[in-house]
Amino acid sequence: MARGGDVTVTAFREAVLGHPKVRVVGSGSRLAWCSPWDGPTVSTFGLAGIEELSVPDRLVTVLAGTQVEDLLEELKTHGLGLPLAQGDPVVTQRYGTIGGLFMGGLPAWGGETRDWVLGMQVLRGDGSLAKVGAKVAKSVAGYDGQRFFVGSRGGLVACLSVTLRLWPLALVDSLRAPAFEDVRAVWFDGQVRWGASVPTGADWWIGQGGARSPSSVPDLERRAKSILDPSGRFAEGWL
Repeated sequence: MARGGDVTVTAFREAVLGHPKVRVVGSGSRLAWCSPWDGPTVSTFGLAGIEELSVPDRLVTVLAGTQVEDLLEELKTHGLGLPLAQGDPVVTQRYGTIGGLFMGGLPAWGGETRDWVLGMQVLRGDGSLAKVGAKVAKSVAGYDGQRFFVGSRGGLVACLSVTLRLWPLALVDSLRAPAFEDVRAVWFDGQVRWGASVPTGADWWIGQGGARSPSSVPDLERRAKSILDPSGRFAEGWL
């Protein structure tokens, strides 16, 4: 099994609630994509381990502070994996934690990371815990709230655990990503792409330092923030 940590959900919650405003981080491997923050931080790093693994259903529930590499090593023994291509310039630096991978929301070579997430447990700014999604591949449980949290860059909720759809290892091994020396932006112009700069005509884009395109939806973000984190406990990862 992936290495377990020495931090419980209760201890992590208490650490977060010990600050009026805080940034939640994992290993820090994707902080360059978040807006600058010089205040207190709380790491999920010790909140690690696999909670549940169903090989026949190709599903896993894993704590947010689990190192992606640890999870991949365990899944490999069962002939399973995640579609993270070797050489992927965005997600392999060096992978970081599960929470950082999904809350960062950067695309992976096997599609958008939000498409792999079936469910999520999160901590809200008022200290309450919430579960969204389901632990099954097909569900009629309603709106997939976890898809909204993926890519929020830590500004709405703190991720505690995720339930993931897994891929057969043979399919994962077939993935190859293009190589870029300097990745500073991700954009969409019919498909998700990345590179050193944003081309003219991109429908939307995100960049390092919390940058994002003017076509984002600030009104929706403000409403989500007021509902999920009305006290403003979580430092926004976007500008």
